[in-house]
Amino acid sequence: MITIHIQYSITVNTAEVLKENQKDLQDLTRLRMKEGIAQFFFIKKDGSTRRAFGTLNGDLIPADAGGGGNNTNEDVQRYYDIEARDWRTYTIENLIALV
Repeated sequence: MITIHIQYSITVNTAEVLKENQKDLQDLTRLRMKEGIAQFFFIKKDGSTRRAFGTLNGDLIPADAGGGGNNTNEDVQRYYDIEARDWRTYTIENLIALV
């Protein structure tokens, strides 16, 4: 009987994995907001956690809400906050969960 032992190692760049997961979470959150209302959580600038119900679906945004302005900063996501009835933003890297 011959026994063969195979040893291998996998090197994972944790920062790259986290960045890719963050991008996937952001893409899914944006998609949900375009389809309807998304419930999500992010870390505010003061360090507290914020739960938001947001949308990017024009059918769900009141006509008098305007367009929310132009979002020229790729690090920030603009959304219409259903509870506040106004436009809000969050820093994409601070997005922590989509429900």
